[in-house]
Amino acid sequence: MEPLAPSRTSGATFLGSGHPMNREALAHFLKEILPVVRARVPEFRLHLIGTICAAVPDHPALVKRGVLEDLREGFRPAPINLNPTLSGTGISIKLLDGMASGVPAVTTRTGARGLEAAYRNGMITVEDGDPGAFAQALVALLESGPERQALGRLAHADARRWREAQLAALGELLGQRG
Repeated sequence: MEPLAPSRTSGATFLGSGHPMNREALAHFLKEILPVVRARVPEFRLHLIGTICAAVPDHPALVKRGVLEDLREGFRPAPINLNPTLSGTGISIKLLDGMASGVPAVTTRTGARGLEAAYRNGMITVEDGDPGAFAQALVALLESGPERQALGRLAHADARRWREAQLAALGELLGQRG
């Protein structure tokens, strides 16, 4: 899969299921981060992809897109992947999906958990519980198409390398059993 071509944007995307951790992250974003972002970028819209759409009330800054077959098309109008996760375990699949689509991410440390630093070149990671830093990172990407494009290319390359490493590890494991 090739990365998305750069586009002008005043939006970002949140991808997720209706799981309580996603609802918590989205509620935190809407309450603590969104007002800061909209003070700087009043036209900002957060695009929601996935079953999270049915799990949250309507909001003037939300664009509910639902479940999509092609995530790349989901990220196209709002090519920044947001992951304001504050709890959870394991690797964040939503982060990998955005990376594979060639879009940069703004994530919390918890949101980046499970992904080695070598694969975090296309994202901005902020401390958990620092909504000001999260908003600042998001606004910086909204305002800089070249930075968004460069980080998107890095994210895509990292996703490809991560996939290759996972396939190699699986091949080794299966080879040892055969």
